[in-house]
Amino acid sequence: MQPLDASFVIRIIDDDPSFRTALAFVLEQEGFRCRVYDRAETFMTAEDGTEPGVLLLDVHMPGMTGLELLGVLRTRFSELPVICMSGHADPNLPLLSLESGARVFLPKPFGVDILLKAVETACGSCRKPA
Repeated sequence: MQPLDASFVIRIIDDDPSFRTALAFVLEQEGFRCRVYDRAETFMTAEDGTEPGVLLLDVHMPGMTGLELLGVLRTRFSELPVICMSGHADPNLPLLSLESGARVFLPKPFGVDILLKAVETACGSCRKPA
C-alpha cells in the first residue's frame, strides 16, 4: 500500500456516537487521521473541503439526510470521495447512493476488512506517487 498524502483525513458523519467512535478507532489503528461529526449540518459548518480524504456518510440521520448532503457535496466539495452507509433495509438505498455520487455503499453492520477495502478503493486518488 502506497503512503497517504500527509493532509489526508477521513471524515465520519453518523448520528450514532458509539458507531462513529468505533469507526474512528478502527481507522486510526490502521494509521488514518479521522474527524467525526454527529450530523451533516455540523460537518458543513466545520469543513471547507480543501484537505484530501474520504467521507464516511450515514444515509439516515436527523435533520439533513446523507443523500441530501450528497447533493450539496457535489456542488461544494465535488472531488471528495464518499462512502455511504446504512443499517436500514431499504433495497433502493445502494442504487440511490451511487446515483447521488457515492463511490461505495456499505450496509451496516460490516466487518473491518470490508471497511478498509472500501476506504482503500475510495481514496485511491489520494495516494502519493510512488
